[in-house]
Amino acid sequence: MKNLRILNKGQVVPQSRTYPDLAVITSKFDVINDSITIVLGSHEFGIYEIQQFTKTGEVKILASFPVKTSDKLLNFVHFEDSLQLILVFENGDIINATYDSVSPDSDTTMVEIVGSIDCGIHAAQWSP
Repeated sequence: MKNLRILNKGQVVPQSRTYPDLAVITSKFDVINDSITIVLGSHEFGIYEIQQFTKTGEVKILASFPVKTSDKLLNFVHFEDSLQLILVFENGDIINATYDSVSPDSDTTMVEIVGSIDCGIHAAQWSP
């Protein structure tokens, strides 16, 4: 472990841009693009916003969409190679959000429910 060195050090302070006072729900680090994708949301208002922070400090809003207020996010994955965000919710909904890589904008991101399990989902995990 003596060979490990810190190459970059910084602080990320996510702030919701499409709806006020959204809290951080979860985040993922992408080693390919050196970026952090953060999911902000509120169970009370039923809104989710997904932001990407790059190494240069640029903030991109990839998606923003409403959900039912009773929905709880179980799992989230960001497939940068196919420009897709997948969110799995406790009520059984599986949401796919496809964004534009050239100019990501929450208004042009296509958000759709690609599947739904009527009895709900208790746990979800992506395999490596």
